[in-house]
Amino acid sequence: MWSTCVFVLTLSLLLLTGSDTGASMTYLDQLELMTDLDQLWRPPVAGERCIQFSSYDRGSENGIGAQEAQPWDPKGWFANIDRGKYLREELRDGKQEYVLADVAGAGVIVRIWAANPTGTLFFYVDGASEPTWSAPFKDLTAGKVPPLVEPFAGERGRGFNCHAPFPFTTHMKVTCSDNDHHYHVNVHLFPKGTKVEPFRPELLTKHADDLLRIGKLLEGNPVTGKVTRHRHSGTLAMTGDPRDPADWTWAAVDLKGPMVIRELALKITPSVSGDYEKANVLRRILLSIALDGRPTVQVPVSDFSSDQRLGSSPTAGILLASGRTGAVIVDFQYRYQGVPPLRWSWTDRLHRRRMNWS
Repeated sequence: MWSTCVFVLTLSLLLLTGSDTGASMTYLDQLELMTDLDQLWRPPVAGERCIQFSSYDRGSENGIGAQEAQPWDPKGWFANIDRGKYLREELRDGKQEYVLADVAGAGVIVRIWAANPTGTLFFYVDGASEPTWSAPFKDLTAGKVPPLVEPFAGERGRGFNCHAPFPFTTHMKVTCSDNDHHYHVNVHLFPKGTKVEPFRPELLTKHADDLLRIGKLLEGNPVTGKVTRHRHSGTLAMTGDPRDPADWTWAAVDLKGPMVIRELALKITPSVSGDYEKANVLRRILLSIALDGRPTVQVPVSDFSSDQRLGSSPTAGILLASGRTGAVIVDFQYRYQGVPPLRWSWTDRLHRRRMNWS
């Protein structure tokens, strides 16, 4: 059992004075976007979108491997042989290459993932007939191709990842010398007419210092972004029996919008012993966020902070940091126009909610 709990929420807010990305982007701009958290609330401009190429089972479109099957054939609904599937095969200098991605327009590859990378990746930028750049697939996605090392690339969760940007102005094609991969290639496409500095190998040398700086930011240092900060602090304190809403009060501070919540710092000190009891407390405190009247978030604090025991597993990153002091900082962005959007509630049961998908 436990008798008291102190819950403190600190909000750091800002008034925006920045502007959206312009119609011309350098390679340095692409790198800076990796730490621009304002992208989390800023809506995309007209013509901006993201697409993905992958090794998904093409049988899900026309039945399992049967060309004569109809698209509505239920056999294809559960096709899951999502390995070794490519857009096509091409022959270059007498050698076979397998096309992972082929996209026209102005954009940037923002993520390459594979479960089993082998062979060599070739990048054909802006219609080049020969590869603009190449790298061993596994080395690139394992963070072993300097300067594209951690945190830009690395093996995580039994998968190999590369998040370094590979921009293009008119066209990008990615092929591999080997096949039989599980893979994803994610592309951020810009509006028609956007001028993008295309990728070339010498940019990695030119921006080596920038890559080092941005890598440190990705590993957990705070980022201010291209805005002017107007800091306000609001504190939500809960003392005594946390099941009594009368104990929950806002500090006297003006938090009305239009504003963007830039940081939520949570510190809970329950008078309980043992990680199990602490986890139960955190799963019973629900965070609800309604942006301008639209319900957006309802989640237990333990899940929102990705820390079941609030500080028992220290982590550091650009969006989330927690330490053994019991504090968790969630550097996520929420924009609102009117009254403060956060609310808290207590539930007498551990919060496990069945989701209905549609």
